Amino acid sequence: MTCPFHDSGSTDTGEHNDTTDERATEEPEPGGGSRSTPDRDRGVERRSFLKSALAIGGASALSSALGVAGVPSVAAAEGDHEAIGVAARDNRQHAWDGYEKYFPEREQTLPPEHHLVLHVDYTGDGEPTPEDRAEAAGAFREIERSFEWSHEGVLFTVGYSASYFDRFGEPLPKGIDPKGGFAKPALLTPEQLIESPGVTLENERPVAGDTYDAVIHLASDDIRKLLLVEQLLWDGYDPAEVWDEDPAEATIGFDHTLDGIFTKPESYPARRVGFAGHENVEERLAEDTDFDADRVPNENELEDEVGNEHPAAELSMGFNDQYKNSLPRETNVTLLEDQRLVEPKSPGVFAQGTIQHVSKLNIDLDGFYDDHDLEGRRDRMFSPDHDDDNTGAVGENLGNSNAPGDTPMRDVTQAPDDPTGGDKARETQPDWEDGVAGHAQKVARARFDMETRITEEGQKRLSGGDREELLPAEERPDDLPGHDDAQETEGVLLRRDFVGTAPLAPGEDRTPGNHFIALMRFNPYMAYMRQAMNGVPFDSAAFGLVGDGRIEHDNTGAILNDDGTLVDVDEDSGIASYLETQRRGNYLVPPLTQRALPHPQGEEVDITVKRAGENYKVTVDGVTAGDLEDGTVQFGWFYDVNRARGAEPRQVTQRGNRTTFVFPAGGTGIDTAPGGPDGDVRVRLLAKRNDTGRPVRGTAEVDASSEGGNKGGRKDKGNAETARADD
Repeated sequence: MTCPFHDSGSTDTGEHNDTTDERATEEPEPGGGSRSTPDRDRGVERRSFLKSALAIGGASALSSALGVAGVPSVAAAEGDHEAIGVAARDNRQHAWDGYEKYFPEREQTLPPEHHLVLHVDYTGDGEPTPEDRAEAAGAFREIERSFEWSHEGVLFTVGYSASYFDRFGEPLPKGIDPKGGFAKPALLTPEQLIESPGVTLENERPVAGDTYDAVIHLASDDIRKLLLVEQLLWDGYDPAEVWDEDPAEATIGFDHTLDGIFTKPESYPARRVGFAGHENVEERLAEDTDFDADRVPNENELEDEVGNEHPAAELSMGFNDQYKNSLPRETNVTLLEDQRLVEPKSPGVFAQGTIQHVSKLNIDLDGFYDDHDLEGRRDRMFSPDHDDDNTGAVGENLGNSNAPGDTPMRDVTQAPDDPTGGDKARETQPDWEDGVAGHAQKVARARFDMETRITEEGQKRLSGGDREELLPAEERPDDLPGHDDAQETEGVLLRRDFVGTAPLAPGEDRTPGNHFIALMRFNPYMAYMRQAMNGVPFDSAAFGLVGDGRIEHDNTGAILNDDGTLVDVDEDSGIASYLETQRRGNYLVPPLTQRALPHPQGEEVDITVKRAGENYKVTVDGVTAGDLEDGTVQFGWFYDVNRARGAEPRQVTQRGNRTTFVFPAGGTGIDTAPGGPDGDVRVRLLAKRNDTGRPVRGTAEVDASSEGGNKGGRKDKGNAETARADD
């Protein structure tokens, strides 16, 4: 086929390069500036074309993209490739940080550049069938088999809404279930979040609550791979439709697909695309001698379909807004067995998963730039203490912290009666009363001492022992500038959002905005963060942060009706008055082992455990070895098993409906695991039903220092008391 980036008379030769440069190239001016060159213009045009293809989607867009940029290399083409394992990612779908691009100037990794979010519904009636579950699981594994798990390959998650789980005859674990009776469950329906006090502005109503069954979030630095995955998941890909002579690397196919299982998104709002724009903005600013921080990126520079020559088009309202000291670690947005939010809220079989919020925000960029000069915009994005020297034009001087110089954004060690002791979060109200409060300092009030968000017993079970890895209950020393050394607080939302445009309504013009995607341990954190952002009266005690760490503020810019309902936010209080939420959705992202059409509950079984020399014998009544899926049986310290790092059985004995598994003690992690309040170690057997894919789970407590079995077992007769599995 003819390539639009070659001379008009040239034709495609079938030679395709995976290292296609989607970015513009520059040739220096004699005076040290930069100027447009044919190569630069061609690079921008190529990049624009690929972004347009992603925005359009479908087979024709894929064919055009591959015709222009060539066929990307795929991991499946490498003969010795093995798909990444579950244990390598701690059984987390959201294990992206270790596979993202590292930015040394920020000392952090950030999500890939291009994003594709697909909202889907299950096509079947009632509960998913075992056949559909197996086919969907195979399709998701196909992505990992064909593309490297990295920013250069494809990273993805699959989340499920509360409405998906409504089809089952049993509820979610009580700590997660929106209907479980807790005031702050881990998962909220969109309506519960929208109607939370202080969350939704009057001019945002009605906010559409997304009711899709599931959402698939894919991200890559390579647009072609996103288009390929989308096409292969539903319709397949025929290289003959692109090439007259198929190059060897063009041959790729999925043996399992989502066709007939999930609806295929065709357009917004079910299909959403955009770019994250983390790619060396500071370097581009240094090279662009004509950069004007006061110029609003024009419509073409903001559109998904075209290139973004203006560096600020890659930023959030003209500024960098993600810094190492304002983002939590992946561990601290992960559902943990003994987690608590004021009170214990067990996630049951969904431990190692996470909660995902997906929303679409429209941004009034023209108003933001018209109302304020650079200094005014910077004050409202960060705080009045951020200036040219410590921040720069777009935040390029801040490095890895969004705090101004040596002043911390949040320091829980300060006494609550010292509101001006150098903590920018505490200074929100005084700054507002003096004229302006910044968005960053307002939301920093919602940071938490995240390591304490598990129960006291859970902290004992995850602290100490002979384990070398850093466990969730232990504090992490931190020398981030502008942050307390002990890293006593972290942000509650791990953001993986991206810039994009979308119509306000079908047939209307596209509007610049943000596709806000955030991971968290508890969905109410989203309401908590939005309340801090909107400037309504704020008290951290509502979420359990009391003592010296408590912040209690009056109104800091919220415009309220006489009845106290939120109308708007003052333009001098952060950036909320320039944002309009268009859609909201909340999703449970299960652990990898339950990624495909999960059950809301596992099957709890009784187990007996006995130490026998260098082995552990685990006996299960009522379950035969043939009932369990091959390769899914694991046993060991509960935290290792939750992370898919348990031992596999070396021997299985079947007597009637009683099954005994023998596991090598060295692989269980029990001998080096920390114990609970009485020194006992919590252990777990985990597997899947062969017919339904339903998790089977048994939990017990053992004395790892003895040759006995379950705690309380009669060691002299080699018996062990039966321990009931935890909920």
